[in-house]
Amino acid sequence: MKYVKKQIPVNAWEWDGAPLVQGLPSGILHSVRESDFGGFVGKIASLEGDMNIFTGDWIVGPGVEGEYWVVSKTIFPKTYEPYESN
Repeated sequence: MKYVKKQIPVNAWEWDGAPLVQGLPSGILHSVRESDFGGFVGKIASLEGDMNIFTGDWIVGPGVEGEYWVVSKTIFPKTYEPYESN
């Protein structure tokens, strides 16, 4: 049997390396530092534990459990599009 994922509108923020993200709950983004490869790297508190985020990646959420997660800058435009409520 096949299933289709339910559409749940979420917020998304493209991360520019800043230690604070306007509109993102405090405590989600932490441990921001300069990356050895240029730009910045941080950690996002997710249901699966901390996830690395790099400059240009996206923070997405909240999901059905109130969680947030990271989507890479190359995957985000392939899997998300703007949502217009009616």
